[in-house]
Amino acid sequence: GGTGQDVAGNFLEDGLPSGDAYVLSQILHGWPDDTAAKILGRCVEAARDDARLLLVEGVSSDRPSAEEASFDLFMLALLGGRQRTLDDFARLAESVGLTLRSSQSLATGNSLVELAR
Repeated sequence: GGTGQDVAGNFLEDGLPSGDAYVLSQILHGWPDDTAAKILGRCVEAARDDARLLLVEGVSSDRPSAEEASFDLFMLALLGGRQRTLDDFARLAESVGLTLRSSQSLATGNSLVELAR
């Protein structure tokens, strides 16, 4: 395999280069579901068949704490986005032909969520 590369651009407008893996860190929580699905869809359009999509995002519990609920409200009011549960990420993934493969908690308080075809 080759080496990874960072590519600047607008993932809502510009074409993405074909790749084996895409990492979106702290991106989707800032967008409503329709735009988040569009972002994932752009990755799917460009991705090779066996590519993985890795999300570094906060994953909300099914019963959020007061702090999680406050942050969710903040994201909604400021950006129109929201915190999502694993089920929410799975639904977004399925809407663009992906499957949620795994999720693991990171020391940063975020999670690493793996999506693939």
